[in-house]
Amino acid sequence: MQGWPRLAGRVEFVGTELDAVEIRGADLVVSIHACGSLTDVVLDRASEARAGWPCCRAATTSAPAMRRPRGLVDRAAAIDIMRAVRLTQRGYRI
Repeated sequence: MQGWPRLAGRVEFVGTELDAVEIRGADLVVSIHACGSLTDVVLDRASEARAGWPCCRAATTSAPAMRRPRGLVDRAAAIDIMRAVRLTQRGYRI
């Protein structure tokens, strides 16, 4: 943390199984390469503890919309929608 003195004592890097980490409500959960269903595990664990987390999906993309029948979304969007529904049901504002 030499380059970030304000974070000294406030950030902990843990290399272990997620289930072995205690997550508290005051924590900010950040994961790297939480691909696929691991994203859901991280979101579930963080939301169960009422912790916060930054989200790489929050910003809209500039990619052109794919042509698909009206009312349908692609698989990635459907997964994100269901994640948002779950978190909304747990009291988070999405």
